[in-house]
Amino acid sequence: MSCYVDVILPLPLEGLFTYEVPELLQTQIQSGVRVLVPLGKSKTYTALAVNVHQQIPENLRSNESSVTIKRILQVLDRHPVVLPIQLRLWQWIADYYLSPIGEVFKAALPAGLKQEDGYRPKTETWVMLGERFRTEEALHLALSMLGRSL
Repeated sequence: MSCYVDVILPLPLEGLFTYEVPELLQTQIQSGVRVLVPLGKSKTYTALAVNVHQQIPENLRSNESSVTIKRILQVLDRHPVVLPIQLRLWQWIADYYLSPIGEVFKAALPAGLKQEDGYRPKTETWVMLGERFRTEEALHLALSMLGRSL
């Protein structure tokens, strides 16, 4: 069965754009994840999936239509980066300020989430002391032993 997704593009364009989801990606697609989509002949954009459905777009329902629907290229996230409540807020902002939803998307997400190479959060490495070194005097003893070894 064909699966489609409505996406927000980070462009000053009104409305959502519908793309077909390839069968291999249907288990990964969900509302709130970023997807890589083609637009035009050679451009690709990081878009935000808003609505996943099986309904054939209106302009493709008639047999006379020469329009073909493009497919998403890649799902960039395992889990949603935007929650449904945030999407509702974005839509309210777009309506209130008479702005295209793509402009709100572009302003709302941090730059790192709009790149095609994926979002990689900053990580920290830390060491936890063993149970016997968690008292103050044991910590001083451990630090003095460490200081002598340097």
